[in-house]
Amino acid sequence: MSSKPAARTPPFPPLPRGGRKAGGAAKAKPKPAEPARKPRHRAVTGSLFTRGLSVPTEEAAALLRTLYRIRLCEDRLCKLPAGSPARASARAAPGGEAVAAGACAALRADDHVISADCGCGPHVARGVPVQTLLAGTAPGRTEPGAAAARVEPVMSDSVAVAAGAALVCKLDARQQVVLCFVSAAAADRGAFHEAARLAARWRLPLVFVCENSQPLGRSRDKNVHKGGHISARAGSYGMEGVSCDGGNVLEVRETVAAACEQARNGQGPTLIEAVTHRGPLRGAGAASLPQDEQEQWQRRDPTEQFRLVLAEADAVAPKQADAIEAEVALEVGSQPQPLCRQQNEAV
Repeated sequence: MSSKPAARTPPFPPLPRGGRKAGGAAKAKPKPAEPARKPRHRAVTGSLFTRGLSVPTEEAAALLRTLYRIRLCEDRLCKLPAGSPARASARAAPGGEAVAAGACAALRADDHVISADCGCGPHVARGVPVQTLLAGTAPGRTEPGAAAARVEPVMSDSVAVAAGAALVCKLDARQQVVLCFVSAAAADRGAFHEAARLAARWRLPLVFVCENSQPLGRSRDKNVHKGGHISARAGSYGMEGVSCDGGNVLEVRETVAAACEQARNGQGPTLIEAVTHRGPLRGAGAASLPQDEQEQWQRRDPTEQFRLVLAEADAVAPKQADAIEAEVALEVGSQPQPLCRQQNEAV
């Protein structure tokens, strides 16, 4: 007679549930909770000149190309008719392209990306053809007419899908990471809190990148988020939280790369808050900003600031950067229209 096979031990601890066991027996004494990792914050200065260029020249040029591709693609989407399904994925103002470009540059080809209400930047950074986005479709979509920027039709479902995909990667030991882009509004929803708690409890290879977009000259965040940085919530979930400058594409890349390395090593998820600043409204140019905010946008425009960094490091000359912008404009089908380009670039 064959022996009964032993029960399989689940690779993750069950979630705690209330109530008493069958038969009226008292609950077992709970194990002491693991100490939550303290969130670490970095100075958000808005300057890219605080450190030297730490990436190869070829990769730096590819990052600049991605920044231009995201910006010009969103410019093109904003010019579509109001009833176009793809127009909903375009941002009303630039300023967040460095988050998508830097974060996706830190991933491997077999990693997964899920976006929840963060524009078309993540799709463009992962190589989705521009014509696919202009048509209102994207990979993994079941409804061709849905907005192009989201992997799932409903924003609240996206974070749940991200947690489920990370669980599959953990069970199959694939050494893969799931990168989930969320906006500040999505981070306030209950679905995000549930997914973050689940990911921390099961130590899933999941990295949340929250793009916290701020208006220039004002701080809406102080009125909406009384707890300070959004990344400070990570301690209540039981994961690590990091704040970085979302306008610094190199800092975003470095921060996401460190979080992905921790996730691959089984150290659990990370909540990254990338603080960005919105630029002038698309179509109106710098005239849509007050005079005092135009100079601020010059110092914070992530694409133009990275262009200056590359010129300062002798990595990509201004003429080469112009050629890259022209190539991307030809691909996207729009004319390059820099918003507030500084005139003191080295030739």
